[in-house]
Amino acid sequence: MGYEARRGAKDVSTSFLAAFLVGSAAIFFASYYEVAAAGFTNAGVESVLRATQYPGLWVAERFAGPALTYIYIALTLSSVAGTIIAAFMAVQRLTYALNGGSLDRSSLTVLAFVTALNVAGVLIGPSSAYVYVVLVSLTALFTSHAALSALYASFSRRVLRSVGLTRPLLAAGGVVLMALGLYYEVVSVDLQAAAMGLVLTAAAALLGLFQGYARAS
Repeated sequence: MGYEARRGAKDVSTSFLAAFLVGSAAIFFASYYEVAAAGFTNAGVESVLRATQYPGLWVAERFAGPALTYIYIALTLSSVAGTIIAAFMAVQRLTYALNGGSLDRSSLTVLAFVTALNVAGVLIGPSSAYVYVVLVSLTALFTSHAALSALYASFSRRVLRSVGLTRPLLAAGGVVLMALGLYYEVVSVDLQAAAMGLVLTAAAALLGLFQGYARAS
């Protein structure tokens, strides 16, 4: 969401589509061979998951030997590092867009927040902290995407000068999907985490509105 946004919606949408296709292909490729190793049966998949929490590594060890195991671990670590860097850059840009100032100050703000979060995780237990943070993040994700979907028809009418019947239906469908995801993935698991995520999303929205009003004034 940086340089690729230089020409507006066309580059951003193309980037999203490319990322989705590449990610889907990678997940399909990995999951196919993991399920094939289990015998294409639910019982086989369940037995693999009972044997290990890392089915991809298990398949690599059993069928490809130790060499591919090291490659698998290296690729996994590379993926984790890339995810962390991408997430840091996204939050850094968001902080910079909301608060202005220098990019260095935004980086230090994000770094301080992440460090404090990690310290809290060590104190209360890494596993518990990780699960709670993921649930809060999912709440913010589903809620913000539901809001974007709800505003899609209005955006189409004002910016694209086109509404029709398709766009309101797409907007309604997006809201319903996000609401279902929020309920099944978060609310049914931990209502307190869902409430915390909603509070953080509302605070971010209010901060954005206040910042926009201040700039307009």
